[in-house]
Parts: sequence; C-alpha cells; structure tokens
Amino acid sequence: MIKLKQVSYEDVIEFFTKEHPIDLESPHFAGNKWGRLHLDQANKELGGLWALCELEVDDILSLVIPFHAAEQGDSILVEESGLVVIGAIDKLKNSLPEYAEKNPVCWAKIMYWKEKDFSPLFLSTAPATQGRRSHTDPSLGTLFHLDGLHRLMRWGMDGRFESENYAKGPKLTAYVAGFK
Repeated sequence: MIKLKQVSYEDVIEFFTKEHPIDLESPHFAGNKWGRLHLDQANKELGGLWALCELEVDDILSLVIPFHAAEQGDSILVEESGLVVIGAIDKLKNSLPEYAEKNPVCWAKIMYWKEKDFSPLFLSTAPATQGRRSHTDPSLGTLFHLDGLHRLMRWGMDGRFESENYAKGPKLTAYVAGFK
C-alpha cells in the first residue's frame, strides 16, 4: 500500500457524500447510510487519522470483509468472523446463479459496477469494536472494509485484480482510517 497523502475526516466525508448519496427510496443508494455510520465509527475508534492510499493487488485480495447479509435477500455472503476479499469472490462465484436469484438487491448493486471505473474504497486498520461487525477476527488481516463491498465483488469477478490485468490498468485507491 502506498500512502498518497494524509487527509482530514472532513475530506473523507465530503467525498463520500458526493459519490455515495443516501436515498432511502433507492435500492442502490439506501445502504449508503450504513456506510456513513461505519465511517463515523472508524473515525471515532481510530483517533480521526485518515490517509488516501493506492492499493496493491495483495492489499486488495487480503482485505478483510466483516459480516454481510444480502439486503432483502436470504443469503449471508460473509459470516460474522469475516472473510478476505479473495475468499468472498470465490464464494460468490461458486454460488451463482442461485445467489443472484435469491438476492436481487445485492446482485443489482454488484452488477451496477460492471465496467465502471475504479472509485476509492473506505477501509480501516482495525475491525470495528461495536455492533455486529465487532465479531470480525482481527487475525485475518491488517486492512478492514468499511464501504465498497459490491464494487470489490464485481471488479474481482471481472478479473481486474489479477496481477497482470492490474499491472496494466488504473490503480485502486482507498481512504484508510487509522493510517499515519
């Protein structure tokens, strides 16, 4: 991971609000309220330190994803202990087409990102200490997902994180809470 610059939490929220509007009537944007809450929690728990970083393939594939249940669906993609990105991508690929059929809202969010440009993720250097996400196993990794799961799944399924493809293309960035 390459640190591009230190940023303030105000910068993070300004970007998040612009790129991830909260619209409770929209299946695509309603979940952004949870993303915002995860950012607020990470900011409090990790002392307000944030950096904008460029991610390497190994960073991306080893990101730890906390619990994730499909919205308005009946499947759990990631159990409470968490799962690294490569494991979640494999699990999702191996559960198709059933996952898509049983979880149309989650699947629509994943499909939305097909062929879209990379946009920054939101990560932290430690798992949450409160709520359902607090059950994430901290020994799984050193970077923890706050927001951007559906993008990660789509881009991973499309092969964009394969070393050769990633080396030739644009790089994924992330706002990282707790990174000095």
